[in-house]
Amino acid sequence: MDFSSIPQSSKNALASSVKDFRKNDITDLLNDAEEWDDAYKVNRSVLSPRSIFSKYEFTHKAIWCCELIFSNPFSRLVSHGSCLFLGNSHPDHWAFVARGTMGNSIAYFVAQFGKDDYIPKAVELPKNPKNFHGLLVENNKRLAALRVCSTKERSEVWVKPPGLKPTVIEAAIVTTVIGSFAGAAAAGATFLAGGPVLEAMGFAAAATTVGKMAILDSGPFIGPNILTHPGGKLVDPGFNPDNWSTMTERSLKELNDLMFETKCAGKKYNPATNNCQHFAYDLFERAD
Repeated sequence: MDFSSIPQSSKNALASSVKDFRKNDITDLLNDAEEWDDAYKVNRSVLSPRSIFSKYEFTHKAIWCCELIFSNPFSRLVSHGSCLFLGNSHPDHWAFVARGTMGNSIAYFVAQFGKDDYIPKAVELPKNPKNFHGLLVENNKRLAALRVCSTKERSEVWVKPPGLKPTVIEAAIVTTVIGSFAGAAAAGATFLAGGPVLEAMGFAAAATTVGKMAILDSGPFIGPNILTHPGGKLVDPGFNPDNWSTMTERSLKELNDLMFETKCAGKKYNPATNNCQHFAYDLFERAD
């Protein structure tokens, strides 16, 4: 059966309840405003054995990265400074991506973990059927990559180099350096202002706590580009095996079920201990 022969209207009718309508300024980069809606929530309707999406066979996997955006200026300063210390120019967001085919049609399964997300364990799914889901993007590699981005100002997406693991700095050097520096600065300021040194000590303690935030770093190297900035331009619309790792053939449901078996399941997102890199890396390893 040639999946591409199924009319788009039929697909839309079947999947009308699972369209992903979340939008941000990345939509400004699309050629067609409707294109954004070609990403489907992977929920019960999509995963049904009778679904038109159930025939996809996923055989390749990757982790796609983009620059991590911080809304808090101090968090951004700490994170960027620590990444520079490690030899990287900026902290990165990671997303797991799998490539599947059905006849002449191609699908990209995109799974990512972010702020305020909670991944239920498999046993919790009956009570949390829509709490966390991946996305399925059909025949549109550029859109799949754009769904990894959070803003058009950071529209570069690249492949994580093989073997690169999440790096989280929570203690010792960063905490001590930031805390000591902040404490010394506060002590000097309060001394000059005639204020009590206790204020400086309190400031140093607070800075030390902040210093324990996650410092996410993807290492000093980045892999081949999927999209280039500005404009989120697609580098190669085709299939380059060098940019993918092979995996055991899986259906969409089998692949989706792995999300709820990761080490991140059963816990809320935490920038230090349970973040996007932990999730993408663990899912990548499980999809062997």
